[in-house]
Amino acid sequence: MFTWEYPPDHVGGLGKHVCQLSEAMAAQGTEVHVIAPGKQDADSGGDGRPFVHHITPYGVSSPDFLSWVLQLNIALGERAARLAREQGDFDLVHAHDWLAAFAGRAFKHAFRVPLVATIHATEAGRNAGIHNRQQAYISDVEWWLGYEAWRVICCSQHMKREVMGIFNIPDDKVVVVPNGVNREEFSIADRALSKRAFAADDQRLVFFIGRLVREKGVHVLLEATRILLQQGDNIKLVVAGTGPYEEELKFMAASLGIFSHVYFTGKVSDKTRNHLYRWADASVCPSLYEPFGIVALEAMAAGSGLVASDVGGLSEVVEHEVTGLKVPPGDAPALARAISRLLHDRRLKENLARRGQKVVKQDYSWSGIAKRTLEVYDRVLSEYRHSPWKAQDQRGQRRFPYESGAYGRRRRVPAEAVDDRPAQTAGPGGQQAGDGSHS
Repeated sequence: MFTWEYPPDHVGGLGKHVCQLSEAMAAQGTEVHVIAPGKQDADSGGDGRPFVHHITPYGVSSPDFLSWVLQLNIALGERAARLAREQGDFDLVHAHDWLAAFAGRAFKHAFRVPLVATIHATEAGRNAGIHNRQQAYISDVEWWLGYEAWRVICCSQHMKREVMGIFNIPDDKVVVVPNGVNREEFSIADRALSKRAFAADDQRLVFFIGRLVREKGVHVLLEATRILLQQGDNIKLVVAGTGPYEEELKFMAASLGIFSHVYFTGKVSDKTRNHLYRWADASVCPSLYEPFGIVALEAMAAGSGLVASDVGGLSEVVEHEVTGLKVPPGDAPALARAISRLLHDRRLKENLARRGQKVVKQDYSWSGIAKRTLEVYDRVLSEYRHSPWKAQDQRGQRRFPYESGAYGRRRRVPAEAVDDRPAQTAGPGGQQAGDGSHS
């Protein structure tokens, strides 16, 4: 697996997804090697655990984010090539999101193994469209990753529709495998920690945790907090997490006159997070765009009363009035009303929390999700073994040239008929497709 983030150095849900998925797969007997940026010097793994190989994307400064991503992919690819030389053949390669696309594609063609890709979110979805050249470039790379992959995994039906619509990926190439959560994690707590570190004894606690970017909707939650305070609710909003939107959110809280009722904690430990879920009268996911919503699963696993936007993957995870309360995205008054219900109806909060924990246990365990992912691998490998793309001579060279087909398969064409002109298939930004046959 290639990933651009991995615990403890992670900023969002992708790193945690890769960590917990790889751990669950390794526990079921699959040898998993994860290559990710990290500061640890020694590799770790074995004995039912994934092998984690930390790399540094070079010690040279990069002029911009896209240059850093390219440096990252070269470093990922170098480590993977060394692993292949040391460990022998790998069955397949799995790349997570566009930031690992170049390494995934290079490994696929260098070692002639099928590529599986998980697209966790899209640039068009994150930004409600494509508005500049950098976004267009990222969207092109996302399309290219989907084109090169034998199968594309998405975490929700919403994301499946999104990648099919934006990138024109056929229905039978996209598989939905949801995120998961380890319920046991939320039983770990720090007994020395007190609620008074976050809120006064007479204050009700409203909790948000996540990346501080606009699509997470924290600005809507600040508006809802102002409404709740105006109607007489004595609340403290705890905002845990960091991100590029943080300073703007702090300025907004001050402009609304509610800064003394908002605590921006920055990044918190898992133990602190668990306490905050337990203390919270309402845990809120006010996202404007959400491919899945792993934080909603965490709130449910922790037994917290949940309020979530009725958008994207959250719509599929949360059942209204059963496991949580859903509100229209961007609607601060509706969000305030839903939070108020949990503040004033303890029985409702307890019923939602109890049913949420039950659903998490039944449907979102990482062991079950790992099993479903391995089933995708099995199908891919079965198709690969029976495909002409695998055909090689005894020296490991291809017997004949091929041209691109669906799902990474190749069909045989006469050698004299090979067309070396660039393929005409174009991505969303006009990028030319290529299968690496002549590289």
